[in-house]
Amino acid sequence: MKKGVLPFVSVVIIMAVGFTTLTFFLYFALPIIRQTQEGAVWRSAQAVMRELDKTIREVAMEGKGSSREFPLHVEEGTYQVSPDVGTFEWNWVSETGVVEPGMFRRIGNIQINTTGRKKGPVSVQLALVYDRIIIRGTGRFAPGTHRLCVRNLGIEAGKTVVSIDAC
Repeated sequence: MKKGVLPFVSVVIIMAVGFTTLTFFLYFALPIIRQTQEGAVWRSAQAVMRELDKTIREVAMEGKGSSREFPLHVEEGTYQVSPDVGTFEWNWVSETGVVEPGMFRRIGNIQINTTGRKKGPVSVQLALVYDRIIIRGTGRFAPGTHRLCVRNLGIEAGKTVVSIDAC
């Protein structure tokens, strides 16, 4: 009977050690992994906005009728035209604090606006804002792969009108 108890105790100890290890991994490693993922999403969105800004400026300079196709891969958040303001925006919520709340900054034509608390979700908005270009269009681009058509529609009230729509 003693020979049967010893292997059973060993199995129980091994399972307890495995469960404890898994618990520590889930508690400590997963938040770090998620923060790393969110950092990648944040950097990717900034790169997309820089490239789209370049495309918009090229189309605007070339004159009425000029157009470009722009590939858009959305990992998280949504991209959309805000017709009331005449901007193109990316909106996203960071859960890990990879982006500081209370930021309002403009880098070139990209305006960064974040709201929230230090401990909790932070709402992030990147917007392409121009002095001499008005952005028009329809569509909301959720996670996935999209093709955008960027077109110069001409001049209105002394500003170049550029439309951004799905192709």
